[in-house]
Amino acid sequence: MTRIFNDPADFAEEALAGFCDLHSGLVRQVPGGAVRRHRPVGPKVAVLAGGGSGHYPAFAGLIGTGLADGAVVGNIFTSPSAQQAYSVAKAADSGAGVVFTYGNYAGDVLNFGMASERLAAEGIPAENVLVTDDIASAPPSESDRRRGIAGDFTVFKIMGAAAEAGAGLADVVRLGRKANSRTRTIGSAFAGCTFPVPTLRSLPSRTSRWGSAWEFTASRDCSTPPCRPRGSSARSSFRACWRRRRLMPGTALR
Repeated sequence: MTRIFNDPADFAEEALAGFCDLHSGLVRQVPGGAVRRHRPVGPKVAVLAGGGSGHYPAFAGLIGTGLADGAVVGNIFTSPSAQQAYSVAKAADSGAGVVFTYGNYAGDVLNFGMASERLAAEGIPAENVLVTDDIASAPPSESDRRRGIAGDFTVFKIMGAAAEAGAGLADVVRLGRKANSRTRTIGSAFAGCTFPVPTLRSLPSRTSRWGSAWEFTASRDCSTPPCRPRGSSARSSFRACWRRRRLMPGTALR
């Protein structure tokens, strides 16, 4: 893949600035991320998605009517800081409170949590909805430890639509958590992720990995997932991963 960029250390910030410039009629850059260009006419719950850069179109690409009011954008595969989350929330708040929603990763939980406490201390209601859809990352008995991957988009959309329809903060949070409780995914990858520096991870040619997350990280349960030739063997590879999770045809996902 041929790419054009400047100093890799500036990639995330320059990518966000370029995105906001290209779509200046829809979004505007603020310290820590981006928000909608136009504020709501009245108080509205601000749904704020967030996480590290490199997961495009997440997270700034999710800003828009019926989806996110803003996005908190960290460095490449790095959780945003509490200051970034706070700054974006202040820019997006219109008087009805804010809700941060993000995948269940330790850095995100810590930093969005601290930002929420700071906002609450200033009189701005702030809530958090964690996404935990990845069934490969923890067993049902520890579902609160599961990661958030593709299920992010389902949860974000439900919350964004509810907020757009005028739902209050408590209802937006309730619907987001309900959507998360009913969302299950498993990841698959055919190659390592692409950095603005040489990639750090790779797979042998014509192989795949099941149980991968955003950054090609394997789940705890599938830490040595089956890597088999693509095509006719993909089904057996998938079944092998599911057998390790003790999931057989007809099993209810939990």
